[in-house]
Amino acid sequence: MSITRLLRWPLELYVLTGVLLHVRACDASSQRAHHAKRTYSAATLRSARDFR
Repeated sequence: MSITRLLRWPLELYVLTGVLLHVRACDASSQRAHHAKRTYSAATLRSARDFR
């Protein structure tokens, strides 16, 4: 068994659980998540404009 295959399993598991937890949190507080997403996208747009 190769080391990359050994390392990929826990990583994929970690990513999957993170995504699941994130989705569940968004479901629990969809309004707050939507607001945070809007603020985040606005901040990213602003920083991208500043970066240019």
